[in-house]
Amino acid sequence: MPLPLGGMLVAQGRKGRDDRSRRLSLGGAEIAVDNDDTLTRRDLSLVVRYDRRLAVDTLVVHIATHTPDSLSLVERLTLHIPPTEAVHPVERIFPYRSRAVLLHRGIYNFTVTPQTDAAGIESVGLIIEESATDSDR
Repeated sequence: MPLPLGGMLVAQGRKGRDDRSRRLSLGGAEIAVDNDDTLTRRDLSLVVRYDRRLAVDTLVVHIATHTPDSLSLVERLTLHIPPTEAVHPVERIFPYRSRAVLLHRGIYNFTVTPQTDAAGIESVGLIIEESATDSDR
């Protein structure tokens, strides 16, 4: 389903991934990116970097999107995070939106805010990749 009010360009695919992650606290993690592609369909994913201190297996976050034309939208996303015993932090990728159309040029601001205790979450980020075309499926 296309994103109704645009999105933000964070990455040009996995190999060219831009490090747009921010620390997650109860105040939220803010991510801003300048978008100049208004035609390509994109898939958006939330990346969560966490360690073994994470005491919950389900994390609810609100993702607030503010577009260059001043529209705002807040969505609730429930993440089911598998526990880890790894010494070093691990990253998990959670699909957020598929085939989003980035409607406007300019700065998109996303704020990811946990609705429960986020102890153990080191950072969050967004990956935006070009969607597979219908002929690729």
